[in-house]
Amino acid sequence: MIIICEGTAGWRKGERWLLGLAEAGSQDATSELARLMSNAGSVRELESLLRRLIEAGFARNARWELQLLLQEAGRHEEAGRLSRFGIEPVGRTADAW
Repeated sequence: MIIICEGTAGWRKGERWLLGLAEAGSQDATSELARLMSNAGSVRELESLLRRLIEAGFARNARWELQLLLQEAGRHEEAGRLSRFGIEPVGRTADAW
């Protein structure tokens, strides 16, 4: 388990470290980064990051984390499409085929 305390001096450094681990495919780092960014109110940045991770093929659970984020934002239909159809090469949620 990876733990970085929000509000500490090393927060940004820790965020960059977690990002590097997420890009290397760490599911724990992706989940922790998602939790920290969500708690910090960085929801737009988190959504963008998760879409980039999915598009690049990093961190297998990035798609699941994005689905949760969309559901929590009340975007249930889009979360369903993401689950069924994934994302387009430009990073947007794919439409039904």
